[in-house]
Amino acid sequence: MAVEASRIYSPLAPGTEELGQLAIGGEGGGRQCLQALSLPCVPGERFSEIQPRTPTLDQRTLDRSNVLMGSLSDFFAMQWRVGKWLASLETYLPTEALRQRARWTRERVQEGALNELPVVLTHGDLVPSNIMVCAETWRIQGYVDWAEAEYLPYSLCFYGLEHLLGYLKHSGGKKPRFVYYSQAEELRATFWEALDHQVPEVASGGVRHR
Repeated sequence: MAVEASRIYSPLAPGTEELGQLAIGGEGGGRQCLQALSLPCVPGERFSEIQPRTPTLDQRTLDRSNVLMGSLSDFFAMQWRVGKWLASLETYLPTEALRQRARWTRERVQEGALNELPVVLTHGDLVPSNIMVCAETWRIQGYVDWAEAEYLPYSLCFYGLEHLLGYLKHSGGKKPRFVYYSQAEELRATFWEALDHQVPEVASGGVRHR
């Protein structure tokens, strides 16, 4: 998955190089082998560190938030263009049982279960702490923590958009609640306008409904 993430979303996803086995611990039963991997540093700052936590955004913050929406739409547009269809899984999954399941799922999709939606590599944990942005402009520079990445129908990780339209408000010992910015609908419109421009298919009623 790490290799696929880098192949599909480079330079937004870090490359992963396998370095082999790393032996740790003492001799005998206490000795263990770990898989060693090398990943480059993703530039930028975690958006969770600079995300505004006020109900209303000032003009400069709103401008940067609009840049963020456009940048997020770039990611989802890229996802649409390089969507991987289930047919390839019928060949590359490691067991016959899984290949049969992929075949069965593809047939259901072809019958209309997920009309017009490709199966794509999704991030799996698209939250502000995993989105790296330029601190000055808020343009997205990369995504980290691909540990939960998996192939899913396009749009299932659109929940990531919601995380950028507001913030968690902590008050005393009460359970945190999510507060949308007063300009959340404006920012949501910015995102959809940018995505529709890049992927006209998504703008159609049928795809949006699916």
